[in-house]
Amino acid sequence: MREAVILIALDGRPIIRRQSDGRTAASIPDDGDHWRAIWENRARLAGTAHLHPPGCPRPSQEDRTTFEAIEKALGRRLDWWIISGDDVTVTHRFVENGGWWTFPVYGFVPWIETLRQLGNEEDIVGAEVEFKRFVHVKIGDGHATLAVGVENDVLVVSRALCSPKDQFCRRTGRKIAQHRLVHKDAVRYRTLRPYREDVSLVEQAVAAIEEDRRGNQAWPRWTQGEKLEAVGKNADVPNA
Repeated sequence: MREAVILIALDGRPIIRRQSDGRTAASIPDDGDHWRAIWENRARLAGTAHLHPPGCPRPSQEDRTTFEAIEKALGRRLDWWIISGDDVTVTHRFVENGGWWTFPVYGFVPWIETLRQLGNEEDIVGAEVEFKRFVHVKIGDGHATLAVGVENDVLVVSRALCSPKDQFCRRTGRKIAQHRLVHKDAVRYRTLRPYREDVSLVEQAVAAIEEDRRGNQAWPRWTQGEKLEAVGKNADVPNA
């Protein structure tokens, strides 16, 4: 079982999924990419979920040290999910300098099977994203190119921003966005949400980016407060 983690948004949806190359699941990942993803999504982060070997549904000492450091950096409490075989638990600390309390979780949680699958996969996250199309979006006086794909019934949208001062063409934006769609080193530029076959890819992609922009301080200032609108033929530009 490989080390894998999901960041959970305040609305219960998964934000980012990632694996660590070659490491086995035993504790929450403690590396630069994981810390950066948490910090960039801090305004909408409810907690994280990671895998443990079967029979170990409680946090390790290393887990608790990492939990404490992250909560101290963010200045608030989070929920810490652990998936161990068929067991699912959530750990929380209710008071400053208090103990950690772990509770069993019952019922259906939609992203748990996705996390289990990540832990059993041989390839990195994003390696099997099925590219669908490009969408071009106007943001105020600037633009964004979105590369849209689907992986395991999850919509994956990556972005390449062109500020009002930039002059790169759509072709360059497509190359950047598509690279970010399939490479794990660019997860900070990717947005995830459940894929719906009954809604157009353009509508889903724009909604995903709009949701990601709200409360996410990783987006540049020139995009904040600006209207986001798909442009081009049929309000989007297919892969040509």
